[in-house]
Amino acid sequence: MVDACKDRADFAEGALLLARAYRRERRNDAALAVLERALALRDPDVVGLRQYAEYADIQTSLQAFDDGLARTEEGLDMFPDNRALALRRIRIFGQSGRVDAALAALAEVCDGLELNPGDETFITQALRGLGKVGGLAPGQKVDLATLGERFIARYPEFPGLNAYIGDLARDRRDWATALSHYERALKVTRNVGMQASLRDRIEQSLRALRRTNPGAGAQETLAAPALRVTFQVAVITNVYNEKRNLPIWLGHYGRQIGIRNCIVLDHGSDDGSTDDLGGAGSMMLPRRPYYNERHRMALINQTANNLLNFYDAVIYTDCDEMLVADPYRYGSLLDYVRKLKRQVAHAIGFNLRHDPVTQPPLTMDRPILAQRPLAQFVSAMCKPLVIRRPVSRGGGFHSCEHAPVFDDLYLFRLRKADRNWAQERMETTREVKFEREGGGKHHRLSDEELQKSFDTVCKLKVSDGFDYEEDLKSHLSRISLSNSGRYTVKGPVQGRALVRIPERFWNVF
Repeated sequence: MVDACKDRADFAEGALLLARAYRRERRNDAALAVLERALALRDPDVVGLRQYAEYADIQTSLQAFDDGLARTEEGLDMFPDNRALALRRIRIFGQSGRVDAALAALAEVCDGLELNPGDETFITQALRGLGKVGGLAPGQKVDLATLGERFIARYPEFPGLNAYIGDLARDRRDWATALSHYERALKVTRNVGMQASLRDRIEQSLRALRRTNPGAGAQETLAAPALRVTFQVAVITNVYNEKRNLPIWLGHYGRQIGIRNCIVLDHGSDDGSTDDLGGAGSMMLPRRPYYNERHRMALINQTANNLLNFYDAVIYTDCDEMLVADPYRYGSLLDYVRKLKRQVAHAIGFNLRHDPVTQPPLTMDRPILAQRPLAQFVSAMCKPLVIRRPVSRGGGFHSCEHAPVFDDLYLFRLRKADRNWAQERMETTREVKFEREGGGKHHRLSDEELQKSFDTVCKLKVSDGFDYEEDLKSHLSRISLSNSGRYTVKGPVQGRALVRIPERFWNVF
């Protein structure tokens, strides 16, 4: 296609189209190679901004920040003061944690360029990226909020920036400022999902403002009537030497539910992973010579049901499972459960997938979903994990006596999110002896079997969006009431293509 082009302009345009096709197939190396051939022309009359922007976007998605920045700077040499490339440079600085450079670039853009509504994504991503950088000086944290306010002063119609500044104010417990920005964002956004999320944040800020300053917020606002503050949810997990997953689990559910409502059932960990749980509760369980899955199920079922005497709802997940309510519709997982009308909530389940050839290993200094935005629908992960009344769940928590109903609750499992982590975990679980012969085969894969499960990723197509409806319909068609009185699935369903997790999820964990 590219070689068939008759002139240099056609060549550059064909390279861009072919690179985008390669990118949809996740052939990032091929996409970069064809773009490099076009960029080698270095002719501003032939090579346009779109080639440089596409190259920078691919490298940024691969976390190859230096390579992306180099091409961005090269493009800016040819097209000085171009808004699209300047915004990409800001995003790269922010997401790679280059604090001083990002702040200077943000200030430069704020003072010197006219932005369009679509540009706020780059600004917000840069600010959020800086917010994730550890060890920021107090002055730099203030600068983020101040810089955001400068943008809003010029562009009050940007809802995403208003929402982000509201989040910064909420983190400082400046509820009045948070409320002001949330309401401003609600007035200007046309996104229905964002409207629902903003209403929830307005409601939470208004309640907090009234608690800290009685009589404040008495004027009419856009918030819904306040709900009772005493609603409590417990979340439970069961662990054994989970040095990788447990910090992620505690961080995620601590933010979503409250760390003191997190309960860890520690089945004899001896690697130090449970020495400091950051305020979460724990129960120590002795290890026996042989592991019995039925005993684990009985303990967790009974514990969860008994906790309903003290909590309004109880969640159980394995340590590598992160439950997420759609951020556009709910302020948090707690907000979702509080609004839940059913006795049981089933999650729509996905495995996060890692292609070791095209994706670098996971790092703990960036959100997991931002590093692993591709996922595969898996029916086995569509579990009844949230309960508001006692239930009887079957093996692996895959079934119960309530028929599945799916809405805006998602489960993302980390087991296949990183090749190295999976290898480490398999080396631990291979040593576990099961009481029932043949049990736990998926915990004892050979190195060859494990590698094969990661090699298959490159063979899967990538859906352009978050489209899992056909797989979910197939899953629902295989569910029936079994002799045990539980709704079980006859035959597993795995997604035929990888879906792309929307960016609104990326900063959740």
